[in-house]
Amino acid sequence: MSYCNGAFLMQWGWRLLWGLVAVLLVLAGRRFLSTPPQQDSPPPVVLTQESAPEAAAEEEVEEEPALAELSPQELPDAAAYEIPFNWQLNTPPQYACVLSESADTAPAELTRAEVQVSLRLSPGALRVNFEPVADEQEPPPACRATLVRLFKRRQPDGSWHTLRHILLEARPALNSARFFLQLELDATAGTADLVSCELPADTAGLTAQQFFAIHPLGLPEKYRGTPTQRAMLRFVYALAAIDCPEVAQAAAPELLTFLGQLARKAPEPQLPWPRNWGENEPDARAAAAKLTRTLVYLQDNNCFESGELAAVINSPSFERVFGTRFTAPGGRVQEEPIDIIPLPDAQ
Repeated sequence: MSYCNGAFLMQWGWRLLWGLVAVLLVLAGRRFLSTPPQQDSPPPVVLTQESAPEAAAEEEVEEEPALAELSPQELPDAAAYEIPFNWQLNTPPQYACVLSESADTAPAELTRAEVQVSLRLSPGALRVNFEPVADEQEPPPACRATLVRLFKRRQPDGSWHTLRHILLEARPALNSARFFLQLELDATAGTADLVSCELPADTAGLTAQQFFAIHPLGLPEKYRGTPTQRAMLRFVYALAAIDCPEVAQAAAPELLTFLGQLARKAPEPQLPWPRNWGENEPDARAAAAKLTRTLVYLQDNNCFESGELAAVINSPSFERVFGTRFTAPGGRVQEEPIDIIPLPDAQ
């Protein structure tokens, strides 16, 4: 098999695959997606203390010194980056986690509480405001937010964005259940996406339930649109995040699995790309165009010496999802092939 070899011209989900998200979170935690590489991820920092049951809670805490090294462009003012949403605890959104004493207990049986949440990011500080919605039959839950991680990740356009993972927790007043959401905040892009929750150690005695049905919160998402659009974008951003051999080797198996499952969702598999995607043809074209800079970047870096990653790019699944022609930024088709140097140890 040809790995990162030969002329392939690129012109370049049904649901988000949890495994792909999980591997990127693990890699971020191990600093493979951080830059500069010598920076450690900061320890968890409580941004808002537990709210008093009878009042809204808001507290501002300065972030770690590493933020002083960021450019002002990476830290827009508060007015430019404020995200409000309504958190209905009994209707868990994508990737939410509910912990209780029994997995047989539905969230609707645990609480009917709602919380108005507002996230506001400004240079050096993040404000998280919780305001429980009044309910005559149930006291408001106690809420808190924790900064899990601060790191940088490469984007499809070649830029680097500073990302924050924020874990939100709500504890209903009537039982021992605990409700979690984890958000990935990108201040540069002005986006907030739900990701898989990293639960604190003190939850070990409870049974966790995770949820994958999409109940939109109205967030300004980076991975937005139909399930197919979300899946395609998830792959595009995951591939762009590969910036060193460790990430390439660790991510390649998950990427290949994800891509294979996505390729099988094409509604017209007998047709050539992009018509094989039917009504999602514009989505396939748009996602493919976003891959251009990443593919050139991987070519220039020889796939970071990863035959497994090269095999993903050369796979039939990749062709079925993203095609085989290269589209330059702005839509201009380039006729020159993208030649990625064969790896010496290619099998």
